[in-house]
Amino acid sequence: MSPRRILSLSCSLFFLIALARADPQPGDTYREYGWVPAGKGARARWERITGPDATNARARRFLPNPVNRIDIADLEGAIRAELQLELLQTHVGTIGQAFRLNGGEWHAIPPSPNIPGTIGTDKEGDPHHWQSMRYPSVPVPLAALHVGGNTLEFTCKAGFGLGKNWPQSLVNGALLRVYYGAGKTTITGQIEASGPSDPATAGVRLRFIPEPASANAVVRVDFIGHYRGFDWRGEGRYESWHYNYRRGELAHHLGSAWQAPWAADWDTTWLPVQPEPVAIAARVTDATGLHHLTASFTLDDPRQPANEKVELLEPHAVPPKWHTRAGRRQSCKVRFPDDLSGLREVRVLLTTWNGHAADAIGINDCVIAGNVGRNHDLSYDVLTVPLGAVRPGENEFFTFSDEKEGHGIEVQWPGFVVLARFATGTGESESTAGQ
Repeated sequence: MSPRRILSLSCSLFFLIALARADPQPGDTYREYGWVPAGKGARARWERITGPDATNARARRFLPNPVNRIDIADLEGAIRAELQLELLQTHVGTIGQAFRLNGGEWHAIPPSPNIPGTIGTDKEGDPHHWQSMRYPSVPVPLAALHVGGNTLEFTCKAGFGLGKNWPQSLVNGALLRVYYGAGKTTITGQIEASGPSDPATAGVRLRFIPEPASANAVVRVDFIGHYRGFDWRGEGRYESWHYNYRRGELAHHLGSAWQAPWAADWDTTWLPVQPEPVAIAARVTDATGLHHLTASFTLDDPRQPANEKVELLEPHAVPPKWHTRAGRRQSCKVRFPDDLSGLREVRVLLTTWNGHAADAIGINDCVIAGNVGRNHDLSYDVLTVPLGAVRPGENEFFTFSDEKEGHGIEVQWPGFVVLARFATGTGESESTAGQ
């Protein structure tokens, strides 16, 4: 085998190992340097990525793609780096999304291996057939970075369908995350959990207790959880560390504290039945912006409502190109238990883009909302489902739009995810969380 081939295989192996370790893990120390689209008006909420081989005349008006900038202040003691994106798959069939820093080599942004997954759809195809809003992290060589201003560019390629003549994705923001070795000073402490500040509510009060030597250095604490729940990151994974970002800001985590005693309440009213104990970690930030993710803490009791349990019901038969317009109706399916006698409440969660353009959103033959979300922007939406609309067994959740001139509503992977609350009798809640 030639030395060049060996080097190529070694680099590929390094990339795969780094990709598997992507995103902060308990014990990591790091800084985040952000970029968000600039400008004024609604379109400044995202930046268009256009494929340079686009054949559509309208698409070519947006070329060349912008050259952006990320400022880095500290690489001393750095051991690795990654770029995390807020990436929307808009024009289905767009492939080859990539970025580069400082005019260097292009780094591919890999699609999710869980889209469409093994049970999510009755159709076959690669992930580019489905709408998605993802937050992928891709390793970056430290040699590609320098202190000060670094350029950041995006690109994509033509694939199939609309993505063939107009390859396009949208990016809402990016974080250049730099990790440091053991020599970096970190804040130490521990997490504790107790009853909520309001005893009448379900949930737990999470608190980070810093060691005396580092107590004065803390400026912010954010709590994140590893549990089974709605996939805020759009990767097709229900059991994971649950959080995402909105223009570089942490979102959909358990809670934050900006002052001592560094505590936040987590409402567990709608936490579904857990196959494994819930884990909690705290992202502790000092005055210089250095983050440290603590060791994980096992939550023994999530303190949920007694005599009840919440089930997470996953969708299936999720259609490719869920972009509803021009009098079209699209839907996915969710299977409820055959016995609904204990059903008490139902919520459905979905991620939309331009949900403002819907005319009807519903279950079976029942409309539960006219439209949701925002105009030409991303939204995470929670809707209440009338109990009388739910059928035993298979149910269909749909979107309908009569929009003919505009964009229509997009539903991002994984479609409609149901949280259903059931009564469990006079005994204790049947949730297995923390057991």
